[in-house]
Amino acid sequence: MLISYGDYGKCVGSECDGVPTGTVEIEGRRLCETCETKEYGSDSPETENCSVVLSYRESDAKFKCLAYNDEESCKSKEVSFKDFFLGTCCEPASKVLVENEKAQEKQLNAVHYFYEDELNSLRGTKDAYATSKAKITRQGRSIKRHEGILEQLKKQAEEAEKKLIEAKKKVVDEEKLIEKKKKYVDEKKQENEYDKEDFIHREKEKNAVLKRFKQLSYEFHPVAAKLSLDEEVDAKESRKDFQYCKGCNEDYNDTDRQKSFLARCGHVACYECFKDEADDEDHPYCPLRWARDCQIKFHLHQVKPLYE
Repeated sequence: MLISYGDYGKCVGSECDGVPTGTVEIEGRRLCETCETKEYGSDSPETENCSVVLSYRESDAKFKCLAYNDEESCKSKEVSFKDFFLGTCCEPASKVLVENEKAQEKQLNAVHYFYEDELNSLRGTKDAYATSKAKITRQGRSIKRHEGILEQLKKQAEEAEKKLIEAKKKVVDEEKLIEKKKKYVDEKKQENEYDKEDFIHREKEKNAVLKRFKQLSYEFHPVAAKLSLDEEVDAKESRKDFQYCKGCNEDYNDTDRQKSFLARCGHVACYECFKDEADDEDHPYCPLRWARDCQIKFHLHQVKPLYE
């Protein structure tokens, strides 16, 4: 699917698959982080002053559409690194799930990178939005204070003819100050609108990436758990096996998630997982066929409750 490695070239090491990721140049050779660590070690003098010159975001590699052979795909041969790994170049590409475990790790790593990147950007935009809003509030209060002063000065001008000239001068000064502050507020409002739109855009981008990451994590649960990319997966993997169902990752309970077992293979899961399999297919498989590579078929009456 790779059309071009881009200006940075591919890794020449032997520990990776050569797909453009992050590379550094050491002694005239371009290596990814995995090959660099393998060949030189993380603390070697050769790598001490090297900086990563190519990241997921900066990669100019070109790929075929992930669903290139699909008749309804975009048939593009100019798909960017991000669009290729997120499957965003067309609708068919978004539905392609790779089968190779190494490719799964690469895809999940890329999706996680872009998710973190968008999340950090969203946080920055959110902070800028909050700061701008606070400034507008403070300036609005300042305008009200100066408008009150202006009114007082106008009354003083009407009541005291002798102080009229001085009072008018103060009025003019306060009016200028108010106009200046109003202009400042108008500018900040425009900036705030831009920050708000950017925040909404980043929120959508983050949700899109997160949705894709959750989809991949569900399909490739063993890989996602091994990579520890998702905090929820990480937390559940750290619990004891008897506390939660390996089929749906939900905690056992005494109702719909009651701990049950299938006598034919001895695998344990919640009753709801067995029931879902029985509802979906005429001859359902054990719900742990993905997690435990179990190919046993069963009928619901063969599922028995398991008591502590």
